[in-house]
Amino acid sequence: RTMVYLPTSGGLLHAFAGDTGEEAFAYIPDDVLGPAPGEAAPGRLLLRDLAKAGIREAPGFRAALAARFSLAGSPVVQDVFDRSAGRWRTALGFGRFAGGRFVTVLDVSSVGDGWDGSRRLPRLRPGAPGLPEVLFNVGRRPGLSRPELAGLGETPEPLLAEVPDAGGGQWLAFLPAGASHPGDDSGEWLYALFLPEGRVRARFRLSGDPSAVIAKNGAIVPAAPWQPGWAASGSGDLTTRIYLGDLHGQIHRLDTSTAAAWDFRTVHRLGGNHPIATPLVVFPFPGRSEPHLLVVTGGDRRVPGGASDLLLLRDRGTGVEEVWRQRLPAGESPQGKPVVLTDGDVVEVVLATGSVRQETVSCDAVRTSDGVARLRAFNGFTGEPATGVLSPSSAVLSFGSGRIHGISLSSTGNMAVSVTQDPGSVLDAVIGDFKFKVRDGALEEIMLFVEGFRRSPL
Repeated sequence: RTMVYLPTSGGLLHAFAGDTGEEAFAYIPDDVLGPAPGEAAPGRLLLRDLAKAGIREAPGFRAALAARFSLAGSPVVQDVFDRSAGRWRTALGFGRFAGGRFVTVLDVSSVGDGWDGSRRLPRLRPGAPGLPEVLFNVGRRPGLSRPELAGLGETPEPLLAEVPDAGGGQWLAFLPAGASHPGDDSGEWLYALFLPEGRVRARFRLSGDPSAVIAKNGAIVPAAPWQPGWAASGSGDLTTRIYLGDLHGQIHRLDTSTAAAWDFRTVHRLGGNHPIATPLVVFPFPGRSEPHLLVVTGGDRRVPGGASDLLLLRDRGTGVEEVWRQRLPAGESPQGKPVVLTDGDVVEVVLATGSVRQETVSCDAVRTSDGVARLRAFNGFTGEPATGVLSPSSAVLSFGSGRIHGISLSSTGNMAVSVTQDPGSVLDAVIGDFKFKVRDGALEEIMLFVEGFRRSPL
């Protein structure tokens, strides 16, 4: 059964049936419930704090949650093989982002079992099919053991990937340490955790750039994998390289092709005023066997006046070379990771951008709001603006005042774009066969369109 999982600032991971919207269950990680026995002051938001804030900051719990975070990370789902149990599991993992320094992985293999297809869910009981199993929930707990986890910052979502191992393959969770905290070395690491138990297999410290505008380095976006089989059929489906960008404008590569001798190094430097706050896109380029990386810089307000660039990098193994670079117009910054469109030998890139509008309120106060939301298309070979992708005569599609929250690409080649516009209305546009607008007040029911299904690992 298709499920939708949503972590929320109230500290709960909600699970909904994708076809009906009915909630199946909600899960609260133990780090949100309260401190562990013997744990010092946790320094994170707990459920009791949210409850107190909801009472103190009347009217209502919603207002109390507006500026507080508990679970703020997006979940990822991947089928992984548990060698100790000799069976496949469907693993769901999520970090915390602004909510804390933990990462959770659940087994959701049996979620949805026992439904007869009706709108009503079966009654769920502990230990019965239909509920998730906690594989691990680990993080930074002051005063307790596991000092190797002290480097965790505000964690992004993990990458669940299978890498070469003496036994054939080993599933791991690759976790960037996230946003750092002043006064410690948090955020400056890449972790590899065993699945399903969550033990640390290895961790690697990120180098820093002393000239960077952001003083303390950190990796706040998920790691990106590369599999040789993407470029050449028959080359295997194991992940042999992991790429990671950081706030100092550096690209790091972890080579996992040799199980006993992983190699972690910084392979490219863009400069300290080019923070990477957008996930990397690693993909096979037509006619080439090497991994190519789309990198977007900028978008961090701690770099005043910083430019935003879109780059294509090529990793030849012995070194990473820059294929092309395009600078976004002044005042524009990225809104989410780029989308790669391929059709035979044609490669096109679409990037959502936004601008910030500032209005002087008084002599010493400035009000900031969203400016113009745009989509920009680029030629994948040259980086030049590409017409005919978004509109017949332009490489840019403007949605007016607003903010783009996400792009999804369907199997039929259409792009669904979610744009919030002033004063809070939502525009959903599909670029391709048709375009439509959702009127104000019409979003009372959310529908999920499924155009494809994941393949069974068996």
